[in-house]
Amino acid sequence: PAGRLSEGPMTRSPLFSRCLSPWAWTLLIPLLFLPLFSQEQQKVLEDFSSSKTGSSPNGWSPRDDRGAPYYKVLEKDGNRYMRANVVSDSVPFYKKVKWEIQKYPRLSWRWRIIKFPPLGNEQIPEQNDTAGAVYATWINIWKMEAKSVKYIWSLTLPKGTEFKKKTTWFIVVRSGKKEAGIWVPESVDVLADYKRLWGEDPKNPNLLVVLSDSNATKSRVICDYDDFVVSSR
Repeated sequence: PAGRLSEGPMTRSPLFSRCLSPWAWTLLIPLLFLPLFSQEQQKVLEDFSSSKTGSSPNGWSPRDDRGAPYYKVLEKDGNRYMRANVVSDSVPFYKKVKWEIQKYPRLSWRWRIIKFPPLGNEQIPEQNDTAGAVYATWINIWKMEAKSVKYIWSLTLPKGTEFKKKTTWFIVVRSGKKEAGIWVPESVDVLADYKRLWGEDPKNPNLLVVLSDSNATKSRVICDYDDFVVSSR
């Protein structure tokens, strides 16, 4: 009858046929799964987006209760970050993390130094203050010990300086006031640094730690921290 759809075999347009061809699917499938692959290549440890402005960030703790007021979440232009504002004190601030270091050997973050300690030098006891420091810590409860690799922005020590104090290796990743007041990205290979400095393969880190301190110089330091991400190489 007039207007009735044909009951014969459906014909496919050349475009439809090409889209279903084997070589087309070979190209299409990786593109479909690309977002999943990208997500697996990195993991956000902290971006402060879930924390309340004006309060201590969720999931973080000071080594000593007196340090709680020193670390607060601020917000500007819709972005939240953590500010350390410390006067004549030294209290590390830490977060327990799930970090598969063999899968995600690199750690990146960004930071901004607002105020340095005067004459800060991490190798001289009476000047041993740091405006900004980020470190990974491994705690072995069975051996009752902890090891750390600590990345610092030093006022006076040259970039690349490395030294050890007790159970912590220090690495100067940035130096001086040239970039003060602006956000600076940082990226380090924690797995490679641990192997090189401690001479062994690490287990997964337990803690992500930041420290801005000013007890030695009896001064004030201010540093902003944001966007802690671990990733593959």
